[in-house]
Amino acid sequence: MLFGSFFYKNWSGVDLFFVLSGFLIGGILIDNRSATNYFSVFYTRRISRIFPLYYFFLGIFLLMAHFAQRPGLFSASIFVNRLPTLPYFLYVQNFIMALRGTFGNEFLAVTWSLAIEEHFYLLLPMIVWVSRPKRLPLNLLFLISLSLILRTTLARGTFSAFVLTPWRLDSLFLGVLLAMLIRAPVLLTQVKARLSWIKLACGALFLYLVYCALTQPLGSLNNILLFGVFYATLIFLTHAEKTGVLARIFRRGWLMNIGRVSYALYLFH
Repeated sequence: MLFGSFFYKNWSGVDLFFVLSGFLIGGILIDNRSATNYFSVFYTRRISRIFPLYYFFLGIFLLMAHFAQRPGLFSASIFVNRLPTLPYFLYVQNFIMALRGTFGNEFLAVTWSLAIEEHFYLLLPMIVWVSRPKRLPLNLLFLISLSLILRTTLARGTFSAFVLTPWRLDSLFLGVLLAMLIRAPVLLTQVKARLSWIKLACGALFLYLVYCALTQPLGSLNNILLFGVFYATLIFLTHAEKTGVLARIFRRGWLMNIGRVSYALYLFH
């Protein structure tokens, strides 16, 4: 029972995905903020990266669902509890899921996070572009706080709070803040000087999250922000100590190869 409670928290891996995405995408946008083709290059690359495999995935589902009507070809049970198809093509399925209170068909369930990711791609480039560099961290902190406030007030503890975009943006924006930190040499040097304290805090946070995983009800959303902070700290420590244990672990060739195909693995796992 204890192991079941702990490993049930593997749903928090999506927050690692969000922090990483914010870190990588935020860094790209910050580095290219002054480019004349800032928007066009960003969206061309995102569309080329995301759309082909995603729509191929949807096509496979629709094709299999069609042929499932033929006896013995596919088990019809994998196509039950279907939600309307059009929202998936428009990346708004997480709103339909929130309205229905369900992930819908299990085949397509994981795509709720991709919908949030697409909304993030629409929002972040404009935020970076219109914000003065010194103002951007404050804007990000405001948006992180807004997500936390929404999650602890409106729709608190409900399924909607888990899948709706405004309620889940904090991990993404934490990643962007981390991208800004490693591009601020003076601040980065000051933070690196306190690595021992950061490691101690990260270890304490990990133990606290393990404790919560074992004691809180399954599916509790109380610590989403803390999961984001924990993952952001791990990424920072990996970057700060390029010869440290974490850096050596995460630079393993087989892990890097998994990273290159992680989007496809996430869709089809």
